[in-house]
Amino acid sequence: MDGKHDLESNKTTIRRWAERFWNESDFAETPALITAGFVCHRPGGLEDIAGREAHDAWVAGVRDANPGFRVEINDLIAEGDKVASSWWGTGPGMHFYHMEDGKIAEMWTVVALPAP
Repeated sequence: MDGKHDLESNKTTIRRWAERFWNESDFAETPALITAGFVCHRPGGLEDIAGREAHDAWVAGVRDANPGFRVEINDLIAEGDKVASSWWGTGPGMHFYHMEDGKIAEMWTVVALPAP
């Protein structure tokens, strides 16, 4: 594959990830979209999420706590093996992804949490 195709393919993976997991709670594609060694680094000192099972449990927990939760991707930018997204859920957020072989291997999440 050429570089441009890889960039577009990686962005397509992120769109599928948002739609399947966050909007549909459909975890059948986890092995196709997430590496076995997946790690999500979360803000505010929250513990990292490591592995496919932990990923699915994290997404399911957020969706269970927020019925009707949906993610709308506003922007996607890809460069090399990295993708950045800005999105809107119950508030604005950003994710930064490291891709391996077209799958999400690592991500950093930034969210705007409501004031206590």
